[in-house]
Amino acid sequence: MDIHKPKPVSNLREFLSEIAVVVCGILIAIGLEQGVEAWRRADAVSAARSALLREIALDDRYFVDREAMAPCVEKHIAKTRALVEQVAATHAEPNADGVGIGLGKFLETSEWETQRAARTLADFPARERSLLSLYYQQLADIEVWRGEEGRAWNVLSILDGPPKRLSDADIAGLRVSIQSATGLERLMVSQMAVELQRSKQLGVALPGPDPGWREMACRDITTG
Repeated sequence: MDIHKPKPVSNLREFLSEIAVVVCGILIAIGLEQGVEAWRRADAVSAARSALLREIALDDRYFVDREAMAPCVEKHIAKTRALVEQVAATHAEPNADGVGIGLGKFLETSEWETQRAARTLADFPARERSLLSLYYQQLADIEVWRGEEGRAWNVLSILDGPPKRLSDADIAGLRVSIQSATGLERLMVSQMAVELQRSKQLGVALPGPDPGWREMACRDITTG
């Protein structure tokens, strides 16, 4: 087998030519590496976007339902207030059913936390990243308000069940809970509308309300 020894560089031109070949090779390698990395990041962003929009669509179902139920909830609050004032005026022992209502559904945030931990969000377009951040920041506030709302309705549910005598302190606590439920209902519904608008800007198709859940929350209060 013949072994060809490298030809010695005879002049500056040949030397520069060989240097140019080496530099071009390095630049091509770097370019290919950067191209692969850019493709990998774009693929990660695409997968993250799909997962986040699926999660947002699930949370939007709750917002749509709460918007649809708002008139019923406000009517329910008014009837509960009337019942409390009737008890306060007559000192009667309440014997009601249907005062306590459950307005909570589990809100998903796990995908958002996953993408934050993976730092994938840094590669999203600035406007999209801002909308996502605002959506999930508001979602955290809504979770806090829902907890407060649940505690208010837990207090009001004392009106349900067998007759019981309520003290002046009990009546005062019920009035505070009614005010809390009223303010939180209006606050959450208004902010849920903002969340749904952000979802539209992100390209999420909004679902229709769940009539079954609406019917459950809109049940009437009965008294014995």
